Amino acid sequence: MKLRNALFALRVVSIVFCMLIAFGIPLSGQETPLQKEASAPKQAPAMNEVLRQNIENWALQGRGVPSDWSHHHLIFSNPGTEEDAIANGTHDRWLKIVNDPRYILQQMKRSSGVKTLGDPETASLEQAVKTESIKTGARTRVKKDWREIVLAHGQVQPNMYPAKFSFDITTASCSTDFVVYPTGVAGAGAAANIFAYSNLYTGGCTGTVPSVQWAYNTGTGYMVTTSPIISDDSTGSQVAYIQSDGTRAYLVLLKWAASTTQTLSKPKTLTVQASASDYRSCVAPCFYTVSLGADDTYSAPFYDYASDDAIYAGDDTGRLHKITGVFNGTTIGEASGWPKTLNASYQTTSPVYDPTSGYVFVGNTNGVLYAVDSTNASIHGESSKLGDTIIDGTLVDPVSEMVYAFVTTTVDNDNAVYQFAANFTGGQGNGATTGTETGTGSTGYYFYSGNFDNVYYSSTNGTAGNLWVMGNTANTDGTGGSLYRIPIGSTGAMAGTAVTAIPGLTDTRTGQHPWPSPITEFCNNGISDCTASGTATTAGTDYIFFSVDRLATAIGTCGTESGDGCVLGYDITTPTAPTPVGGAKVPTLGTPGCWSTSAIEVDNSVPASGTGSLAGASQIYLLEFNGNTAGGPTEGTYTSSACSTSTAHNLIALQVSQSALE
Repeated sequence: MKLRNALFALRVVSIVFCMLIAFGIPLSGQETPLQKEASAPKQAPAMNEVLRQNIENWALQGRGVPSDWSHHHLIFSNPGTEEDAIANGTHDRWLKIVNDPRYILQQMKRSSGVKTLGDPETASLEQAVKTESIKTGARTRVKKDWREIVLAHGQVQPNMYPAKFSFDITTASCSTDFVVYPTGVAGAGAAANIFAYSNLYTGGCTGTVPSVQWAYNTGTGYMVTTSPIISDDSTGSQVAYIQSDGTRAYLVLLKWAASTTQTLSKPKTLTVQASASDYRSCVAPCFYTVSLGADDTYSAPFYDYASDDAIYAGDDTGRLHKITGVFNGTTIGEASGWPKTLNASYQTTSPVYDPTSGYVFVGNTNGVLYAVDSTNASIHGESSKLGDTIIDGTLVDPVSEMVYAFVTTTVDNDNAVYQFAANFTGGQGNGATTGTETGTGSTGYYFYSGNFDNVYYSSTNGTAGNLWVMGNTANTDGTGGSLYRIPIGSTGAMAGTAVTAIPGLTDTRTGQHPWPSPITEFCNNGISDCTASGTATTAGTDYIFFSVDRLATAIGTCGTESGDGCVLGYDITTPTAPTPVGGAKVPTLGTPGCWSTSAIEVDNSVPASGTGSLAGASQIYLLEFNGNTAGGPTEGTYTSSACSTSTAHNLIALQVSQSALE
């Protein structure tokens, strides 16, 4: 216990030191507020004092740093200073925002992400950190640090994100950091359906890099094809995900235990716990399931860290579920009054819970956006039909209280983003298309979520910057897929017309389509904050990452021929002049092609070289489809009927180095 307390104390000092040298964006958060939402004090405490108190509480309570799909969808612009909040009479709201766990995790990653090697059991490696610079590659390529074969016949959805866990933001641990992947294969005695790698970092970890930390079959015949999530205790001891046999889906709650003998083809087959109380007291590894009562094709689970210990998930019969007590409760089950039926004729996609409004925002395959009250399951808002489908989760900013829905095809046959105020009750919101003159959408050529740039994240209340998207997903006019930015104005309103940032990025030949993944953004400035003016990032390098099929012009190691997919990185530090920083070639399907990878998860930033750097500790993680067709929840069920089809190959777990981009 004394050793544990000492480690926590050292961890606090390390985190506080790094954060206090950064610019003071306030952050805090816990399941119970770290600062009580009482009446405003007579005098506002200093910004760094708020920062310090909240970081200390986070570390002392022993919480880790999970990162999963939900952290890319519930995002926070700058809530401003506490002094301003007090002056404006919005102090309680400000406290609620800065105490939200996803806010604190976002700011920890964006403000002070330097990783040094901190395994107590591998002290010899710490000396290596002090002397080894990050091996940067040429700016014309993206470096693959490792590429690990998963299992044959695997399929996952194109917006599936791996889930990454770090012990903390300043320490890269070979033993306690891990990344969770679904295999996209039905569980069996010789096939895991969920697994994790540890020993992740090529520049500091010894032995096999990466190593299988655990591999489980949690249901013979059940596949996992959407994004997993991780609990935020000190070890990330629980994982949650949806598994399906093609008839009925279940929310799975898993306690894992590290193993040196399990492999993907020799997993441990677990027996489900008979009751919630049995699960709460069981010794890892063990798991428990909650039936959704229907199948689930597109919806990933969203966890509410802040209050209800609840997971929200949709199903294929148009319902939205709220399952409570999942990671910490004494009982686990569907909340009273739930599930809520939205439209029984259409599939519900991934929900996003907004802690400011208390609404859950979710779309469906009928192209309608809903706002559901998390307290009583009533529908507060229901948009007009916006198009054919909202296949991905919305982006929600609890600071600006704006919601962004991504619609594959409008009545004018365009990809479009619709912006709604969080308190909307109906209508179409504020729409921006990718432009009828430059491209169109179409059913099956799905339009996945974009992301904001650092200018937006740095702006107060989301009043500057850009939303980046990959459009022209159907490519019917021969121009190829294009990268767009949608400006955000000084009032927080999204521009009605997208700006073409990179036209004709993908192949323009007849029958070719871009098949873009969701876009992941990350600003890297080593141990310091990324900062921005109202128009550009002024300190740090702002990146976006995504994958496409078959480029128009080769970038990095990527090709332009049939079967060539590409993982792309762009420097958007100056948003008006995006610059390619590399591309990693991945195999995909031939004409007409299909998605080449899953969505991309990002690790923390590190300095480019010198004391404190760790080669291999600043990464992006994804699944390479390797010629298999995206799909699920069962093998042979394809995300789009417009894809070429194959399940003959092995999925590939891929780690790509950010360091090669610097």
